[in-house]
Amino acid sequence: MNIEIVRSRVVIDRLSRDEISLEKISAYMLVNILIGYIFGYSTLVFSTAGTGWLGWLELICILSITTIGFIACSSRDEIENKYFIYDFICLSVPIGFTTVFLSWSLYWLVWWVFEKTVLKINIHDNFHADMLIWIAKDGPTYSVFLTNVLSNIFYFKRMKNALCKVRYIRKNL
Repeated sequence: MNIEIVRSRVVIDRLSRDEISLEKISAYMLVNILIGYIFGYSTLVFSTAGTGWLGWLELICILSITTIGFIACSSRDEIENKYFIYDFICLSVPIGFTTVFLSWSLYWLVWWVFEKTVLKINIHDNFHADMLIWIAKDGPTYSVFLTNVLSNIFYFKRMKNALCKVRYIRKNL
């Protein structure tokens, strides 16, 4: 699939003459999302996981989940695909907001419980004490990685379900 990434004049010309298919419009949207992740989120710019192996793994996971999730959400049916971009954009606001809110609320709840309970336990052997120190020190980095990856999976699962409901209702009206 050939899309123009640099020359907006070409895209303006093609859009004004209705020369860009719905499939290509979906591709433009996916590339836009991926560029946003690569330059606005990733290890290349900023990542809680840093620029080490975990940061690169996080970037690969997020890009893979996004690509697979986006493709899974789209439809092969030409009529349904006509509405895909509109449906996806409109649903992305409430689904994105609630997914981020729930994911990060759970993240902070787990760390709050950990801090208020587990870190207060009296440990008498070095192995368990060292393990708790490691969890308190490095645990946030790994749990942020896990939260980002799982919330992205949860987002696309919710999006696919919502799009299926919209398509079903639209067909049965």
